[in-house]
Amino acid sequence: MKATTKYDKHIVALKEKLRPITNKQADWFKDKTQWDYGTKHYNSIICLECNHQWKGDFVKARKTVQCPSCKKRIRQTGYNSFCYSDSHGILFDRVGKIQVMRVIFIRKHLNKFQPPVYEVDEVMSKWFDPEAKKVTLLSKSKTSVMGSYSSSWNLKSELSLKKPHRGLLNNYSSTINTNVYYPNKRIPKEIKRLGFTTKNIYNISHDHLLQGLVTNPRIETLVKKKLYVLAKKELYHTMTDVEWFAIKMCWKQGIKIKSHSDYFDYLRLLSYFGKDTKSPRWICPPDLHIAHQRLVQRKAQIVRAERIEQQRIDTIEQIGRAKVFEFEYKQRTKKYFKLMFKSKGITIAVIKTVNGFMIAGDKLKHCIFVNRYYERKESLVFIAKLKGVLIETIEVNLNTMEIEQARGYDNLPSEYNAKIINIVKKNMQKIINIHQKAA
Repeated sequence: MKATTKYDKHIVALKEKLRPITNKQADWFKDKTQWDYGTKHYNSIICLECNHQWKGDFVKARKTVQCPSCKKRIRQTGYNSFCYSDSHGILFDRVGKIQVMRVIFIRKHLNKFQPPVYEVDEVMSKWFDPEAKKVTLLSKSKTSVMGSYSSSWNLKSELSLKKPHRGLLNNYSSTINTNVYYPNKRIPKEIKRLGFTTKNIYNISHDHLLQGLVTNPRIETLVKKKLYVLAKKELYHTMTDVEWFAIKMCWKQGIKIKSHSDYFDYLRLLSYFGKDTKSPRWICPPDLHIAHQRLVQRKAQIVRAERIEQQRIDTIEQIGRAKVFEFEYKQRTKKYFKLMFKSKGITIAVIKTVNGFMIAGDKLKHCIFVNRYYERKESLVFIAKLKGVLIETIEVNLNTMEIEQARGYDNLPSEYNAKIINIVKKNMQKIINIHQKAA
């Protein structure tokens, strides 16, 4: 993409002010991002790092074995005589007041009886400008549409302006999913004033956090107040004006919200019943759980009565509308239907029908049906059963791949809550694999 605006041309010109990657930095990334490998040769092991050969076996040594010569812990490659591995690292740099995140690509080539050969190259940089409140992406081209695959970089291409994709998660920025950061971080004081820190904040990646701080003043407010759960919600979902106003009102009233998911559900219920969502009387309840459950039960009665009435009328229009909800939900979710996690009598599976939401909501006194969780494209809802008895519902956020909530009867955690959450976390990679395959 060619730079056309004055600002884009300015950023492209600034890249010349960045210092080239030094040998010291390159050596650090080689050491911190790459595994060491060896290979089998009959009854011997050959270290592909120093080419030392000795009698031994990887199977007996389990995952790794130490080379007697170079003392490195090596793991077995899947090839007999050669292998290569790719990795990424991040270098924090600056040009004036602009924060630059530079993505360094490292490829390691290994062959029998030859020294390792490395390729170290800068493949991408993200420019965060706090004054202009803009984020600019410069990147090398890719040889594959699968942007997160490291081997898809065209290393012969130049760093050039790339058109920003919709949202934070895109083919280019997803490559920054690495925890390897060069220790000497150059952070402008203007970025530090926004509340940015290189420490891990609620599993929010540094580039997403920077993008939020630079472009969204709400993120700055939430981070400075250390409300990281809300900051993450604002990053990936964006709070409505009603939710933002209510949160600020709670701060003024000195009310601490323990469950933000319950609180936002409560605000939606207030809107449903036409309550004043700017009045502290309604948006700052003394007991959120009691207030939330009271409205859930009230709405459940209304929705249940409406559903009975719809079934009684039984018109073609109503049947068609119900079929549309059912069809859209199954089309969006059916790829996950085969998922089933079992452990010590607990079975966890995806809710497969819209009617399943109503049944689970009625039995556990939840709002997953009355608040139409089956219409939330970013949510995947499971039910957990103990020996066939429904005990909890679990909501997984498909954008962040984290558990949003897991609740039992009366919207409270059951005695098996910790076990259920642990089972889902252990199997989260299965959900991620299906999600990425369908993307």
